[in-house]
Amino acid sequence: MSAERRLRRARLMSRASVALFVVSLVATIASTRTAWAWIVLFLMWNHVALLVFISAATWTIKRLDAAPPGRASPRLGELLAPWVLAAAAIGAVVAVPNWGPSPWASAQTSDGTPVTRHQWHSEGDRYFERVNNGPAVEIDEATYDRLNQRLHGVFSRVWVFFSLLSIVMWRFIELRRKDLLEGHAEPLPPPTASPAFPVSTAPGAVAPAGRRSTALIVAIWVGLLGVNLLGPSAESGRTFCAASMPVPREALVFLLVMPVLFFSIGAFWTKRSPFLSPWIADLIDQRLGAGGSHAFMARLKPLLLMAAASLVGSAQLAMSCWQSGPDAFNWAVPGFLASASIGFALSHVILRRRGVPGV
Repeated sequence: MSAERRLRRARLMSRASVALFVVSLVATIASTRTAWAWIVLFLMWNHVALLVFISAATWTIKRLDAAPPGRASPRLGELLAPWVLAAAAIGAVVAVPNWGPSPWASAQTSDGTPVTRHQWHSEGDRYFERVNNGPAVEIDEATYDRLNQRLHGVFSRVWVFFSLLSIVMWRFIELRRKDLLEGHAEPLPPPTASPAFPVSTAPGAVAPAGRRSTALIVAIWVGLLGVNLLGPSAESGRTFCAASMPVPREALVFLLVMPVLFFSIGAFWTKRSPFLSPWIADLIDQRLGAGGSHAFMARLKPLLLMAAASLVGSAQLAMSCWQSGPDAFNWAVPGFLASASIGFALSHVILRRRGVPGV
């Protein structure tokens, strides 16, 4: 396929994503009224369309040619054009009336048991609701309609987010292909005499760093660890504790082993820092000079940060479950977070030993 045809297809997909965004807005508005919520049932095709568009965009981005020499393509200002930001603002405003409790909001039954499953259905002119594994209880039509309305509101808000994501992804593809076709090239600024970041990322390398970068790194570490130290709210904590009950022994073993194997084995094939895409690296290097992005990520150590945050979150959640009562304690979610912590740490060590830039 010629470059011109690929560019035209990207433009078509970008415009179609805008159309899906409009459909998502219609669904969101319809979800604000019980009398209108039935409209969403006729827009469910939008859900499948968004999955197709985002999957196709992901596949296409992975196969895009490299950016033009010496240019971060596209620039952030081009990608997030004013009309894109305006669309995001419109989506947020339209979704405001739907920001109520979801059908899966943390709640308790009359005997104090956390609600982990909530279902409802109709049988002719009769309507029924089932909580957890209890018996089906008949409800009136108004209650049934309100439950559907809240469910449709959840779907519509998700559609707004993913339609905006589709717009940005296909716009990225369109702008990159346009630059490749036109051959745009703007040289990156050369490294400064006293770089704000250490350029070397070899293990054991030490270089001076700017105060602002150090303050940013400290803020990121303190912020993420602080959020995990605060832990979940009392209600959400009880829900997490009971959400996976009962857990078969085989499933629990899988939850504990899978993160360690996934992250550590994947690290042997990873070719770059998992938290730094080439496009983002180009954007940072265009401002800081060559090597600035990888040097900053090497000092930030995001994999170790994720390992520490997962470990803190695991301990906090385990404590919350234990305080909810020995009968509510369950190792599934805390154990999964602890396993993820080990997996992140092993991944960092393996990538570091392999000399992957930015680790």
